[in-house]
Amino acid sequence: MSVWIFFHPLENKVEAVEENSILEAALKAGIPMDNLCGGLGRCGKCKVLVLEGECSPPTSEEKNYLSQEELRKGLRLACQARPLTHTKVWLPPTTLTQEQRLQLEGKSTYFSPDPSVKRFFIPMPSTSVRSPDNLHSYITTTLKDNHIIVKPKLDTYINDRISSLNIASQKDLSVIIRGDTILDVREKSEITPLQGVAVDLGSTKIALFHLDLESAQLLGAHGYMNPQISYGEDIISRLNYAIRNKDNLKKLQQVVIESINLNLRFLLEGKSSLREIMEITLVGNTAMHHLFLGLDVESLAFSPYVPLEERPLELSADALGIMAHPKAKVVLPPPIAGFVGSDHLAVVLATKLQEEEKPCMVIDIGTNTEVSLKSGEEIFCCSCASGPAFEGAGIKYGMRASEGAIQGVHIHPTSGEVLFSVVGGDTPRGICGSGILDAVSSMVKAGIVDPRGKLLPRHPRVIHGDDGYSFRLAPMEEKGAWVEVTQSDIQEIQKAKGAIRAGIEVLLHRAGIGYHQLNKLVIAGAFGSYLDPASARNIAMLPPISLDRVEQVGNAAGVGAREMLCSIKSRGQAYRLKESITHVELVTYPKMESFFASSMLLSEEAVQDYRRKFRLNPPGSTS
Repeated sequence: MSVWIFFHPLENKVEAVEENSILEAALKAGIPMDNLCGGLGRCGKCKVLVLEGECSPPTSEEKNYLSQEELRKGLRLACQARPLTHTKVWLPPTTLTQEQRLQLEGKSTYFSPDPSVKRFFIPMPSTSVRSPDNLHSYITTTLKDNHIIVKPKLDTYINDRISSLNIASQKDLSVIIRGDTILDVREKSEITPLQGVAVDLGSTKIALFHLDLESAQLLGAHGYMNPQISYGEDIISRLNYAIRNKDNLKKLQQVVIESINLNLRFLLEGKSSLREIMEITLVGNTAMHHLFLGLDVESLAFSPYVPLEERPLELSADALGIMAHPKAKVVLPPPIAGFVGSDHLAVVLATKLQEEEKPCMVIDIGTNTEVSLKSGEEIFCCSCASGPAFEGAGIKYGMRASEGAIQGVHIHPTSGEVLFSVVGGDTPRGICGSGILDAVSSMVKAGIVDPRGKLLPRHPRVIHGDDGYSFRLAPMEEKGAWVEVTQSDIQEIQKAKGAIRAGIEVLLHRAGIGYHQLNKLVIAGAFGSYLDPASARNIAMLPPISLDRVEQVGNAAGVGAREMLCSIKSRGQAYRLKESITHVELVTYPKMESFFASSMLLSEEAVQDYRRKFRLNPPGSTS
């Protein structure tokens, strides 16, 4: 039996069957609801208010997140509640996926453009060419005689393009080629820039870069939220969703491809045509890479986490469903390992890590954080399951870095005065990753939180409730309501920062070097652009090195993708880098539990005490 669900205030009317949850019906209708756990009832973010109608009884998962009073008033988790009759539902603003600040730009270094797509001009002779057949022969002969293409390949599309040319016009020709393949033939007067697109396919955000291939000039950029978020915030949730059945896998693939097409149209509107896109380079973590290709991801969900495909690929854009030139290719650089993808390969390329003469570390912070260390002639890398806490998930008042999010916090060490900044400057609605990290750091400095993460009643804003102590950070618009930092929030940040610091510790241990030998620490990624390195170092998320050795470079993955798009040389260099990087598996590394336990501590002194106690210093290290 089917029922209707009316979503307010959007005024959407959606048909659903009894087996569908409210969330499933919303996603089917394209309503972007926050759903961080993939519909398993484990995040509590998809709260809705049932105004009219009857739904299935509350589940045990709902009772974990909602009080009896909230349930009595009609508050439900959309992923758990199934409508049994026609139902009217209210969607709170915090339940809808919000636009987030998207870090598109990154610090780039110069490279010489040398794209795989090239253009050659052929003069049209005035007497010998009198028919399309003559023109076919003339073009292929000219390309061979000038050693441009040894054996030119003509297909139906190119034959039709040549036949459509006005031979009588006697205009010179522009021939666009890729390797031994002719992509297009045009009159010289039709010349437009050779264009390509680089895609940074992140698990949270997708960034598109529109470029002139011949000059590597950026023509435009656009970022947007990955629509797969509606099926699970973190990678594991999405992998589990995809493994359930092939339809789910296809859905995750299609929703990304459709979003790329839609946002490419937006990016190019008024400037160019999708048919002018001659090549696309796409980088992403290994899970995003596999989901984009529609590959079985079961091997990534279970140990030893082996990618199904780890070769560099060049596939037809048309076959993938990407709207571009009919003969355009999508270039996918290879993943490094199961949880270290081609996006990190792009980061290593963009930061020129391989050229560093002294020990240098690159950290690309995200839901999954990748770390690489260059020491001597070797590069080691690892993947840290930092989780989505820095995106606001698992935090009581957590939200993405959109309008109304507290993004910076400072607690005066003597007066105890609390200062904060808000995205958009409005009244706080919640707190984002940089804000919660700042808050915890300030609370540690002020003695409100001890090195083990325990919240202490040493400030007038520390209150005790049903869930223990919490710190009142900032008043919200609703009278009497506050954005609070809870004991549970602190633990989530400890786990996130602990995973990153553990990865740093393991790579230094593997290379046999100490902190004092680290010449530079490069922080990449969207979250890495907004975090305060001093706050991160204060809670022992970063090692104890001078802040003048810390460099923030923004979206280095996007920069590397652009470089591989516009330079064959850089692309080849990245492919060789992949083969030379040694992946370190954290799960099986000796004493990993001790490395992680020490990294959970919130002061460097406590971390060092633990390291000495359990002999975690690298062999021969003095740090």
